[in-house]
Amino acid sequence: MQYDQINNLYYLYDYVPKNQRRDEISANIFYALKGTRFPKINIIKRGEYAEEITNSIREILPENNCKVAFFCCPSSKLNNENETSYGHMEEIAMLVVQNLIVNGIAAQYLKVLERTKSVKSQIENGNRRTMLQHLDSLRESDQTVFLGTFDYVFMVDDIFTSGGTARAIEKIISDYIGKANYHNLTVGKTTSRT
Repeated sequence: MQYDQINNLYYLYDYVPKNQRRDEISANIFYALKGTRFPKINIIKRGEYAEEITNSIREILPENNCKVAFFCCPSSKLNNENETSYGHMEEIAMLVVQNLIVNGIAAQYLKVLERTKSVKSQIENGNRRTMLQHLDSLRESDQTVFLGTFDYVFMVDDIFTSGGTARAIEKIISDYIGKANYHNLTVGKTTSRT
């Protein structure tokens, strides 16, 4: 796992967007996390990502007796029932929590945020989503108040691109964190390769 200190971000892989020369790792990330092709392979790959994250988290934690919370960034699109959707990253985060519990670490998954409205994609919007667009579309849930009871808190997302989502989330939850060590955690971090 790599660490980007400027963005307080732990991530597994560099991610090259589709419109650039995509490498095999980036293609795997895209199909496992965003694509609908090869559903059985995608499930296996998500399990592999969860195992990699679990092993990395165990190295990050100073001791096994600390309490760790994970929560996901809600999808930028509301689902058909007009409720918050977490999807594939929630699945990965819950697998990580299960793996950590099996290894004797007190871990828990929380639904900390809710999306109140969809945020237009880069294609629909013409440019990247801004922190303000995310702030306008997210709110705390009933479980947000529990964040301060943990030693470590990780916000889990699929791809870190500009940091707008991460900054908005940190701004929303900052009053609830208390003394917990807070970090962003993604499978990929967008990089530019030409």
